[in-house]
Parts: sequence; structure tokens; C-alpha cells
Amino acid sequence: MPELVSAGGGSWNLFPLLGVPAVIGRTFTESEDRPDGNAVMLTWKWGPVDCR
Repeated sequence: MPELVSAGGGSWNLFPLLGVPAVIGRTFTESEDRPDGNAVMLTWKWGPVDCR
């Protein structure tokens, strides 16, 4: 079944601007922040994910 999710946008320098690092992995780079750049997804969930 389709599920509605909330989403937002931000530029490559959002995390440095806020002064917060990625807890695991990395944030996205300036080269990915272009219309022709690779798609990037950042998530805030930690731990088991509810896969319905």
C-alpha cells in the first residue's frame, strides 16, 4: 500500500551551516547538489525500520 511520507530539501552545506556532523556515513557534497547530480537521501531513523 502507498504511504505518505514527509520530505524536505536542503543544500549541500546544510550540515556544516548547522555545525552538526553525520552520525554514520556522510552528508552530501557540493558536486551532488546539482540538477544533474546523483540522487541523495538522508534519513533520521536509527535502529529497526518498520517495513510494513
